[in-house]
Amino acid sequence: MNSIKKILLSSALFASSLSFGAISNPVTGEETIQGDEVLDLNTVMTVDTKGTLNIGSDMGAGSLSMSYDKVGTMFTNKGILNIGTDSAAGAFNFNSSFSGTLVWSPQAFTNTGTINIGSQGVFNMTGRSFIQYGNYMNAGKVNVYGQFNVNTTTNSYVNVNSTMNIYEGGSLDIKGSNLSINNGGVLNFLGGTYVSKTQIRMTGTTGGSIYMGSENVLQGVTIQLDGVSSTTKGAYSYIKTGDFSQTIGEFRFGCTDVTENGVVVKKFGSTTDLTLSETKNVAKYFKIVNVSSYNGGGKKDFTTYLNIENFVNDFVLIDADVTVTEGNKLYLSSLNMTIEVNAYLGLKDGAALDGEWSLVHDDVSGLNYGKF
Repeated sequence: MNSIKKILLSSALFASSLSFGAISNPVTGEETIQGDEVLDLNTVMTVDTKGTLNIGSDMGAGSLSMSYDKVGTMFTNKGILNIGTDSAAGAFNFNSSFSGTLVWSPQAFTNTGTINIGSQGVFNMTGRSFIQYGNYMNAGKVNVYGQFNVNTTTNSYVNVNSTMNIYEGGSLDIKGSNLSINNGGVLNFLGGTYVSKTQIRMTGTTGGSIYMGSENVLQGVTIQLDGVSSTTKGAYSYIKTGDFSQTIGEFRFGCTDVTENGVVVKKFGSTTDLTLSETKNVAKYFKIVNVSSYNGGGKKDFTTYLNIENFVNDFVLIDADVTVTEGNKLYLSSLNMTIEVNAYLGLKDGAALDGEWSLVHDDVSGLNYGKF
């Protein structure tokens, strides 16, 4: 077992220093739930900055269930929330039965501390929340060795605004809501799985990153990059393949509204990075299928840019009607879109590599290879 994980989960061993039974609210010290704890409807729960709440411990299983039917932030974690361990089950159940008019804020659940989900732990968020189009949850820092499940009936977002690590044996399952990454948020798949294959939306002027630490972990998943205007500089979103072959179901270059001469028009991001890490003698490629422009279903004439860093014998495989126009520009005629691809040695400030992209068609697979 990972040594960090041992440190995170070992506090439950010191049972004599913890409180059991009914928990304090807010939680300001260290408390443990063993057995089933059910809060009254619409209870607002807080784990304070110096608080630690253990749901289950190595001395026995535990669960915390809470429900709400009104608008408001119902759970706030500023400290540490531990759910389950390697040897004991722990479950956090957060259910909504809201029936009123949907709104876009506030978040029902906020986390500015740390959530640790042990291998026997389950984090469940279910029901019809009051949120539509906004963030249902600001995830904060989350370490998942067990299960992180969200199943809602409204179109909202679980927002990765810090670091979410999905370790080996862990799973991320988002249904009903979408998964968004912004403000420099990092989503790391470190051997864990993405069960639901829900769209991942990378937004905001500060971007974010996804690390894929196992082969095809996002196969069938749509990744949409948007929220960056063509005039924005310094906003980068990174997709890192690790040392594995990766396939993404659909790669969308999103857009933002920009006013020009009093008219709102769609502008597509020009500072988005697609990052391929060093091959280290692994036969690796990054495949993008069904490349599309996202503009309310319409097609738009635009150019977008891919900056490939740490470029070592990598190539991009694009399943679309691609033709090479000139140099490093690939043109997708069905979308009326030009992709300009640049290769760099090292990070984004590294030296640009000279060369041109050529198009190779594989008659067997029917796919187009953009080779540098």
